Amino acid sequence: MSDKRYIEVVAALIIKDGLFFAARRGPNKSHAGCWEFPGGKIEPGETPAEALRRELYEELRMDAHPVEFVQMRTTEMPDLDIHVHLYRTLLESENFESLEHSGTAWLTMEQAENLEWTQADRAFLSDIAVELQKNPSIWEALPDELESLPTRAGGKHLFRAIQRPWDARVKSRSIGHSGMMLLNTRYDCSQMRVVQQIHADDDTTRIIFELCDGARIETIHMPRFIKSPRVTLCLSTQVGCAMNCAFCATATLGFRRNLTAAEIVQQVSLSCDILGPHKTHEINLVFMGMGEALMNTANVLKAIEIMAHPDGLNIAPVRMTLSTCGVLSELPKLCDSPYRPNLAISLHATTDELRSKLMPVNRRFPLAAIHEALLKWPYRSHEKLLIEYVLLRDVNDTEDDARRLAEFARDLPHNINIIPYNETPHDQFHTPDSNGIQRFISWLQDNGCFVTLRVARGVQVGGACGQLMAKMQQCETGSDQNQM
Repeated sequence: MSDKRYIEVVAALIIKDGLFFAARRGPNKSHAGCWEFPGGKIEPGETPAEALRRELYEELRMDAHPVEFVQMRTTEMPDLDIHVHLYRTLLESENFESLEHSGTAWLTMEQAENLEWTQADRAFLSDIAVELQKNPSIWEALPDELESLPTRAGGKHLFRAIQRPWDARVKSRSIGHSGMMLLNTRYDCSQMRVVQQIHADDDTTRIIFELCDGARIETIHMPRFIKSPRVTLCLSTQVGCAMNCAFCATATLGFRRNLTAAEIVQQVSLSCDILGPHKTHEINLVFMGMGEALMNTANVLKAIEIMAHPDGLNIAPVRMTLSTCGVLSELPKLCDSPYRPNLAISLHATTDELRSKLMPVNRRFPLAAIHEALLKWPYRSHEKLLIEYVLLRDVNDTEDDARRLAEFARDLPHNINIIPYNETPHDQFHTPDSNGIQRFISWLQDNGCFVTLRVARGVQVGGACGQLMAKMQQCETGSDQNQM
C-alpha cells in the first residue's frame, strides 16, 4: 500500500483586457518568488467555489466569484500528488491587498512564459493561452447570458446599458464600479475607436473606425429631416471585400477578414451615441457598406438578433435591408432566420456577359439562377425586393438594358433603385448626365416598373455608394478639408 499523500487545491483564472492575474509567492512560503494563480487548499466540507472565495479573501482581501471550471491538472512529487482545479473567476474590485504574496501583476502570455512559476501552476499556461482567445465580447452578450452574472443589476438592465450607452448616462442607469469590474473580468469589453468623422454639406457623416487589430472600416450616417425624421446607417460587414466588382472602390483593398457580430453592432451603438438618434425607432439600417454581407452570414445574423432585441436597440428587422451581389448559397440561412431583414439584390447588368465582367460572382451565380431564387423568396406582406442598378454611362444604360431589366423585375414585387455611378479618381467608368439618367428611368416606367432614384449622399467626403475607402489614404494623412 502506497503512503503517498495528495492534496486538493483550487486556483483562480482572472482575465481582464486580454491579460490574466497572477501572484508571486511571499518570502515565508515554499517556492518563494515563484508565480502562481491565487488560491489554496480545499478544506473538509467545502465546495471548490467556497474554498476559492475564502482563499482569495484571506490572501488578497478580494471579493471574487468562481463561475466556470476550466481544467484540473495533477503535479506528481515523490511523496505527494497535488490536484489543482482551475476556475474562471470574476472580481468585484481591483482594489485588493496582497497579504500573503510579495506582489501581483496582470500578465500577457509572453510575459508569463519568461517568469518562474511553481511547477503546478506552470502546467496551466497552455490552457490559459486558449482561454484568453475565447473571452467573449460584451457586445455579443444577450440578456439571458448576462443574467448569470453575480451583479445587483439584472441581465436586461446590463444589456440595455451596454447597447444604449446614452440611456445609462441620461437616466443614471449606471452599471456601477463593481458591476463594470465583473463585466470586465468575464467579457472582452474593448471597443472600436473613432478615427475620424468627416461631414458633408448634406449632413451625411462618414465615420472611420479603427478595430482592435488596427484594421479600419467605415460607417455612413445619413439623417433625413423631411416628413418623419429618420437616420439611415450604412454598415460594413467585412474589412475590404473579395467580390472584386469592377466599379467599386472597396474592391481595390482586397479582402482582409470578416467583421465579428460585436464589430457590426458597435457601428450602430457608437454612431448613435455620437450623432444620434437616441430614439432607435428612428433608425434604418442598410448592410451596404464595405464587404459582401452574405460572405459573413453567421456574424451578420447574430448582429441583427442583438440589434433587434427589445431590451436593447430594438430595431425591427423590417427596418433593416441587406444587400447582396447574389451569393445564392447563403440565401437559405437568411430565409430561415427569425430576424430576417429585407433583401436587396445588386444587379447592375442585364446580360451574363456584361455582368460577369462587372461582377465576377456572376460566373458562379448567373442571372437566371438569381431570378429563380428571387421568385421563390418568401416575401412578407407589402415587402418589395430592392433591385439595385448602378448606372454606368455607355456601359449599361441603353434602352435594351432598360427593357431586359424590366423583364427581370416584372414578376417580382420590386423596387428598382437606380444609382447614378459615383466617380472616383482615375476611374474607368463615368456617370451619365441628368438627361441620360431620366431617360433610363422613363424607359423602365414605360415598361411598368416601379422605380426610385437614389440621391447621392456624402459624395464630397467619399461616403457615397461604391466609394468607401476610396479616400482612405487621404484621410490617414489628415488632408481632408472636412475633417472634424
